[in-house]
Amino acid sequence: MAYGSHLTLKSTAASLGVIGAMLAMDAAPAFAQLAVEEIVVTTRKRSESLQEVPLAITAFTADTLERKGLSSIEDVARLTAGVQVDQGTFPQDVRITIRGLAPSRGRTNVALLLDGVDVSSESIQSAGGSLLVNNRLFDLERVEIVKGPQSALYGRSAFAGAINYVTKKPTNEWEGKFSLNGGQRNQVEATVGLYGPVVEDKFLIGVNASVWNFDGFHDNSVTGADLADSDGYGLALSSIWNANEDVSLTTRIEYTDDHLGQSAFAFGGQNTQLPVPASAFGPIFDPGVVSPAVPFVGVFAGVVPDASDLPEATISEDPATGKEFRGSEREIFRVAATLDWDLGFGSFTSVTHYASADVSQDSENNRQGSFFETTSGTMFSVESETKLFSEEIRLQSNDDERLRWMIGGLYWEEKVDQDSHNLACTNNQLFPGIPFLPCGIFFAQLDGTPPNMWVRDTEHLSAFAMFEYDFTDQLTFHVEGRYTDEDQFVSGPTGPRIVDAFGVAGPPNPLPMASPNIDATSSDSFFTPRFSLEYTASDDMLFYGSVAKGAKPAGISTVGAGAAGFTPETFRFDRETMWVYEVGTKTSWDDGKVIANAAVYYEDFSGKQTATQFLADNGLTGTRTVNASSAEVKGLELDLAWAPVNGLNLTASYSYIDATYNDFIVNGTGVATIAAVGNCTIVLLGTNKSCALDRTGNELEDVAKHSFVGGISYSQPLTDEVNWLIETDVQYQDDRFDTSDNILIMPSYWMVDLRAGLVSDNWSIVAFANNLFNDDTVKQAFNTTDFTTINLAFFPPPTTFILENALQAQLPDKRQIGVRTTFNF
Repeated sequence: MAYGSHLTLKSTAASLGVIGAMLAMDAAPAFAQLAVEEIVVTTRKRSESLQEVPLAITAFTADTLERKGLSSIEDVARLTAGVQVDQGTFPQDVRITIRGLAPSRGRTNVALLLDGVDVSSESIQSAGGSLLVNNRLFDLERVEIVKGPQSALYGRSAFAGAINYVTKKPTNEWEGKFSLNGGQRNQVEATVGLYGPVVEDKFLIGVNASVWNFDGFHDNSVTGADLADSDGYGLALSSIWNANEDVSLTTRIEYTDDHLGQSAFAFGGQNTQLPVPASAFGPIFDPGVVSPAVPFVGVFAGVVPDASDLPEATISEDPATGKEFRGSEREIFRVAATLDWDLGFGSFTSVTHYASADVSQDSENNRQGSFFETTSGTMFSVESETKLFSEEIRLQSNDDERLRWMIGGLYWEEKVDQDSHNLACTNNQLFPGIPFLPCGIFFAQLDGTPPNMWVRDTEHLSAFAMFEYDFTDQLTFHVEGRYTDEDQFVSGPTGPRIVDAFGVAGPPNPLPMASPNIDATSSDSFFTPRFSLEYTASDDMLFYGSVAKGAKPAGISTVGAGAAGFTPETFRFDRETMWVYEVGTKTSWDDGKVIANAAVYYEDFSGKQTATQFLADNGLTGTRTVNASSAEVKGLELDLAWAPVNGLNLTASYSYIDATYNDFIVNGTGVATIAAVGNCTIVLLGTNKSCALDRTGNELEDVAKHSFVGGISYSQPLTDEVNWLIETDVQYQDDRFDTSDNILIMPSYWMVDLRAGLVSDNWSIVAFANNLFNDDTVKQAFNTTDFTTINLAFFPPPTTFILENALQAQLPDKRQIGVRTTFNF
């Protein structure tokens, strides 16, 4: 559903975007190099030309990553139509959406892979993705984004697709590279890499190091400190040992240590009162779910305003130290080893991976000023230790056979221990005359007290197989599948730590201590097949059709349980199943000067997993995962690359997504949720009354119906050895809803980047201007609990606990100007 264009660029920016679209319609940025050179990918666990793979794939080469300054997965997603990466409450709360499928709990919908190894993790108390992937991209040869379910190839998390980081491997010739990037707000990044043979043809090594710093675009008006700042370093050591002509061992050891400052969120408050549906009140003689004394609930509804129309960031200092909250700090160590053995008739591969991560997150979530001046608020403070081990083995035939096959198995285990120092404060003045008691004085006294404890152990075991048969030289049939068995153990505290001096949400408790734990287990097993038919009409024209099943296992969510207390039965959810039907084509024209690809798909959901607010027994609002009975997504993707003359490359990509809940009725009792949904059918659950809330017909959350990325690059010789270069990227994203309630609308926007510089075989210097026209559209925001609105309606019955929502908006990145330099040696 469109709500009008929210065009924040000046007329010149709009004109540039239109010109770019006219010159380069419907092409993916990944194909920028395809018009002039071939891109080889390893998407199907073998090396293939991108244009020969019957899948929707976007690939960014090392040169593209470097030239465009794509230093994070957010940057890569921004230049890929149909893919977006949002950030939740915390800096590493990364939420990846592909083809309209947004993650609804701690587990990502998208498999995150490092050299084909599944490193997807699952956060405990935030709804993002993996904590074990450093979002900064360094030491990379390529990034591959595969759209659509790929469970058979990539395992447990490839529900909506997969993102594979392919690292640079050492070669048989010594080579090195040094790069230095600098920009405004003290942005500095330096990377150096050296690769070559220790013993020619036998033992090759590669060493890479990177260090970075950025002060962020925004400041905290309370403390004056930087927000969304970052700094850190990374080291990687890789090697290839060729034991003989048939056996080789590739290893990689990586260590990263980075810090991410608190996110730059502004408190936007409320802008309207939503009516509570009359059906929730019930008749006078038989009280319903909500007291008639609560006819309206406050919320922020409609389009999120631009950053220039929002207040400045007002984030409290840490009451225990008097300084800025630390944000997030991560230390990640990993080692991976891949053994390849050529057996003549085929090959055997063993991939072993181990990772250890120590992560701390420390921030405040109220963002309404100092805790020493407010009587409500929440602070988030956790320390997590994660261990991840996986072993994959596979046996596959040679690629030149008419019948090609692969069989294998995967063992994957993740163990997480988390100390939670999270605190909530509800010292609200419900009655006149109560003295003012700010939260800060209680938070400071609780520093160092025993934390709540969380434990989660996920064990995954799966077997997979693939068979591919060429009926003719032009017609190929492909079938693959994976059987998955996954068990999970979770232990969490039965109650949150709430400073509640006046007993608003229960008995008065000014200095809460840790709560006892409760244990729970979950198991699920399923089979996910994929079938495809491929027709190669000519060397330049490929048609394909596929039917694939994706599944997300049943489980127990821990997201939101920190505020409501962990009651496993409340947080259980069922399996989500999706069948995807897709047809597509990949074509090349005019001797490779034009690449034109297209795909149409339909996704049919059963038990669609999504998140919703609920009212816990302690009176506080929590978040839990629920299952919508059915939903559907219809999509179209068009990609084009064109090199009309020497030195000129035009690229573009367009994505259309129509995503709707067909049947979505879930029970709820929270008055804010009831008002947001706007309907209620009273049902009896045991002896308690609840509202059956009908979201049928609503759009899926975080889905931009239209998105477009275009690029123009022009380069010509300046001397015999040096070329000059100028290029621009233009991005458009349509508006989208924040949640399935369809209340808060993220606005549409245009963005333009510009680069110009000099390039030779051995060095380059490129000036850049990201967000050239300083667009200030807010790209991530949400309605969240506003503790200042806590109240109780006693009469007429039923007694209703009132806890309204308010806007939290992440302030967008400003224009960034700087220079990138590289030297090859």
